[in-house]
Amino acid sequence: MGTAAATLYLAFDGVLHPNLVSFNGRRLPQLHAGGHAFFENSVILEQVIESCPQTQVVLHTLWVPALGYRRVLEMLPQEVRLHVIGATWRGTRGLRARLRPTGARRSWLDEDLIRRRPLQPVLVDCDYRQIAPALTDSSCIVDGWYGLASAGACDRLIALLVADDVGSPLQRSVSVDRVTA
Repeated sequence: MGTAAATLYLAFDGVLHPNLVSFNGRRLPQLHAGGHAFFENSVILEQVIESCPQTQVVLHTLWVPALGYRRVLEMLPQEVRLHVIGATWRGTRGLRARLRPTGARRSWLDEDLIRRRPLQPVLVDCDYRQIAPALTDSSCIVDGWYGLASAGACDRLIALLVADDVGSPLQRSVSVDRVTA
C-alpha cells in the first residue's frame, strides 16, 4: 500500500515550550516558566520532520491570529518552515481580526479538517479538548510542561506520522504521554 504524506496539526504552547504563555495587546507573547525558553523543543520537532520528510505541517495555535501568519512562520526553524502549508485559523485577515480572534481553537481545527481533507491527519497538542472526533486515534497529547521532550512523545508522534494504513485511521493508537515530576 502507498504511503501518503501525513498532515501534522501543530500546537505551540505545551508542545514546543511550556503551556504558560500570555499575550498582552500586540506585543510579543510572554513565557511564565522560569528556566524555559520559547521554542525550546524545536530541535526535537526538527528531528521528527527529518524522520518523516513527507510530513506537511499546519499551524494550530493562537499565535497566528495574535501575531500574524508570516511573523509566526519566521519564528520556526527553517527545516520546519519548509513543511508548513498553512494554519487552522481562517478568520478575517485584517489587523482588527488579529487583535480579536473569534471562535474556539478546536472549531478552527474542525473547519480545517473539512476544508483541507488531509488523508493522514495527526494532531500534537497538550490539551485533550483539542481532539476532533476524526483525530481520536491519531492524536499525540503531550504533557503541557515538557511537551515534545516528554518521555516517549517523539517516538509516538513519529509512529503516528509514518502509519501506512492511511485508509483506516481508526486503527492507529492514541498517543498519550504523562510525565510525573
